[in-house]
Amino acid sequence: TQETPHARTQRAAWIFAAIYAGLNVVLTALLLIEGMSLFDALCHSFGTVATGGFSTYNKSIEHFDSLPIDLTITLFMLVACTNFTLLYFVVIRRPGRLLRDVEFRTYIAILAVATLTVVAFGLSHSDFPDVGSALRYGSFQVVSIMTNTGFGTADFDRWTDFNRGLLLLLMFIGGCAGSTSCSIKVIRYILLVKILRLEVEQIYHPNVVRHVRLGGKALTEPNLRKDVLLYFAVFLLLFVVAWLLLVGIEPDGTWADNGRPVHDKLIDCAAAVGATFNGVGPGLGICGESQNYARFHWPSKIILSCMMLLGRLEIFVLLALFVPDFWRRK
Repeated sequence: TQETPHARTQRAAWIFAAIYAGLNVVLTALLLIEGMSLFDALCHSFGTVATGGFSTYNKSIEHFDSLPIDLTITLFMLVACTNFTLLYFVVIRRPGRLLRDVEFRTYIAILAVATLTVVAFGLSHSDFPDVGSALRYGSFQVVSIMTNTGFGTADFDRWTDFNRGLLLLLMFIGGCAGSTSCSIKVIRYILLVKILRLEVEQIYHPNVVRHVRLGGKALTEPNLRKDVLLYFAVFLLLFVVAWLLLVGIEPDGTWADNGRPVHDKLIDCAAAVGATFNGVGPGLGICGESQNYARFHWPSKIILSCMMLLGRLEIFVLLALFVPDFWRRK
């Protein structure tokens, strides 16, 4: 008999739940072997696979100062932000689907390029004492920030401004669709680049009609271009509005009273909004990797709390709740 859509959805949900649980079990076992207590292993497994990033220690993963733990958590952050459908094909011994997926390849390419860039600039500006440390700490922080996990093995807020800026940009990328990551997701950037290229082509070839192609297949949805561009526009608008509100509401004394330059306020507020909107956690400056959000006043905390909700849930679904027509009886 043919499987109904409801049955397929239910089956997929059970498969994804099994993959999620399996990743937690395997990671917990590995962390136990590598020296964590059962409590710490469970907490850090949950924080890794769910890309939540909560640690039982103020220094996060840096507390353990263990290369095996760093490498293991780096690997599982990367896996947790891979599309769970692709992980399912790996489990049933069809890894070719994973390697052929354009989003996964782009995801890995971004991580690789960002890591090499952080390592190169970090070594040239004395952020790291040697190549081994650069690869260890640079790769961990790039994966942690881009996957929106937020774990830390080093105070990246002390790195060169270029590397700090690069990490801030990585917050807005996220992992793959169908993963535990939040933020914008790699697939939307792929579609954005393809759409912009077609729009530019139509400037000098106005009569040419082309569809956006992904993985060799044409995407014929009539509203695809509009939906993708609208998503980026709304995301950018929400970020800018929240950023300017935070700059206007939070007093300069928050920086002065804590011995920090007031001129850092603009970038610190941008990082705070970016870190909460994208579900990362640590930002830069006053809310950097070794700091927290306790210094912000309550109006600012309300703004940042709203950004966390918007970032973790579907933006348009949540915004629809504030449209009067949504509540009117038809």
